Amino acid sequence: MCFIAGFFQGEDKVKLPPEIGESLDVLEDLVGMFAGVVAIPKKSHESEVEIAGLMQELQKVADIAQKEINLIIVSSAEARRQGGTPSRKLH
Repeated sequence: MCFIAGFFQGEDKVKLPPEIGESLDVLEDLVGMFAGVVAIPKKSHESEVEIAGLMQELQKVADIAQKEINLIIVSSAEARRQGGTPSRKLH
């Protein structure tokens, strides 16, 4: 998880608002979903229509990831401006 590793910058624990923790959890789930897709055999028995449907769903998942990353960035900037927030451990 390149984004999350970069976000934590080698720290085991960082002070974060709850909404950032929730977004990080969503991103971790999405990484698992993408890993499952990558594991699909290149020569599967799926039809072109099924594969096209899967691609559409993956675009939706990518859109969710972008929204969560944006929320993390915006919320982090706001938290820095305001100071003190609860801490969260990296999974």
